[in-house]
Amino acid sequence: MWSNPPDRPWNLIADANAVLGAVYHAPTAASVPANAVEQSSTTNSLGGTTTVYMIPEPNLPLLQPLRNAGVPAPIVNTLNAALTPVVNSGYSSVTPNAGPYFSQGRAGVP
Repeated sequence: MWSNPPDRPWNLIADANAVLGAVYHAPTAASVPANAVEQSSTTNSLGGTTTVYMIPEPNLPLLQPLRNAGVPAPIVNTLNAALTPVVNSGYSSVTPNAGPYFSQGRAGVP
């Protein structure tokens, strides 16, 4: 399970956050959280459906290990505020004018 891979894969911070997102809150068909937002849904020729969800989360999964280790909340919150724009720049859907990206295996430019 992969959690919202960045379409700007050269953004290593966004990549790491997505990997930890899969670790900490990747849904399954039986457990999609109530706050999940459907991003897309496609049905193949055999009738199988793939649905992509985004789970809004104010805290970056990247920092969850620090929370689990007992790092004080003010420190983690400061890091969260500083890293969120960096992570967001890995996604053209969030930062459409931040440069080129990949979409369905093809390069795109804003």
